Amino acid sequence: MALQPTPLNEAYFTPLLALFATLIIGTSTVSVAAAVETTANRPTAVMEEIVVSGSLPSDIRQIAQFVSLISADDIARSAARDLPSLLASEANITVKSFSSNAKHSSIDLRGAGDTAVSNILVLLDGVEINSGDLAGPNFSGISLEQIERIEILRGGNSVRYGSGASHGVIHIISREAQSGSRHRTQMTLTEYRDISLTQRSEFATNTQSIGISVAGTRSNGYRDNSQLDNHNSAIDYRWQPSDDFSLQLKSQHYRDHYGLPGPISHDHQPRTDSLPGARINGQSGDDRQSIKLSLRASEQLQLEAQLQRRQRRDDFIGAFDFDSRPADEHDMIRQHSSKRSLLLHWRDSHDALQLILGLEDSDSEQRRTQGGQNREAAKIHRADSDGRATFSHLGWQASEPLRLTLGYRRDRSAQQQRLDTLQQDTSAVSCEHFTQPFEFFRN
Repeated sequence: MALQPTPLNEAYFTPLLALFATLIIGTSTVSVAAAVETTANRPTAVMEEIVVSGSLPSDIRQIAQFVSLISADDIARSAARDLPSLLASEANITVKSFSSNAKHSSIDLRGAGDTAVSNILVLLDGVEINSGDLAGPNFSGISLEQIERIEILRGGNSVRYGSGASHGVIHIISREAQSGSRHRTQMTLTEYRDISLTQRSEFATNTQSIGISVAGTRSNGYRDNSQLDNHNSAIDYRWQPSDDFSLQLKSQHYRDHYGLPGPISHDHQPRTDSLPGARINGQSGDDRQSIKLSLRASEQLQLEAQLQRRQRRDDFIGAFDFDSRPADEHDMIRQHSSKRSLLLHWRDSHDALQLILGLEDSDSEQRRTQGGQNREAAKIHRADSDGRATFSHLGWQASEPLRLTLGYRRDRSAQQQRLDTLQQDTSAVSCEHFTQPFEFFRN
């Protein structure tokens, strides 16, 4: 005979629940009182002010968002071998890798899913490194040794950066030279015979500083033909004759060679085999330069102007095009872009009211071949775009626990597209041309 559970007596259960709640409340009250009495005579701890620049330059305590900071000490203590593996250790961040290395990786914040590459903005010293073709940023061009800190802002930042930051912003701030002279060399060996070498040299005086970084990585990858060989170099110069003025120049050069193993079938070993003719080798390059000027006109008013320039090239491979082809039949994407921005930051003497006004102007030229490079009947897709945006942000600290913010952004852009066909003994002959200007507003 099976035993039946005895139902709880409601009249008996309710007093027990009330008694249990009373004991919890009473214990908690005594604990709080004891804590207050114990800490009454202790000095009050003051939280260090941390200015987050990933969204708008603000104290971290005044941002109504969930913000994560990864410092250089956190990076040194971690066992991460590249930037995606470091970000994967943070809460609510999902990393997807298509070739077991940092190049073909995507970062997902707050469940963006397949649209993460177009809704999560990645910045390096304020310069956007997302690709214009929605391929996602190339994380292999950023060495962990070059990073000072990482700011992760979860949630919408469309007022500051537009629709590409609707799910969040990851702002990577590179190291700056400290006082004196420093040199550091680091070599890392990991699984699958991966090796990376980094060299960083810094020279600084009271008014000037310069830092030079050189890094290289050779990775065999988990699967056959998933190798990645890259090298990148960066130089940063800063001139600050006074506390009210600073000029900063940064330049980065990146090149790589990579392999894609292609898909596998259930009949093959996942590491060593792939479908016949599915292996691909490619190369890419990325050069970035930026100039930043900061001026503090008064204790309440600050101005910041920045000029950015980027040149990018990458082999283009169709989603279902896995046939091995000669190098001149590989398609390629070339992109040249520049951006100019002006930021005004004002706050009152009591630090209760904050106003930020911004102006951005950008242009981009993108070329994508179809049918190979420098081959007869190959097509070249051209897209030229110009954009301008203005935004404003107002913050008011009404009381200690209450802060009100109001933001507005207006974007205006125009795009021209053209399709050219290459013919023998001639330059590019236009076979189709159309202009498609459009205007949109976003609040």
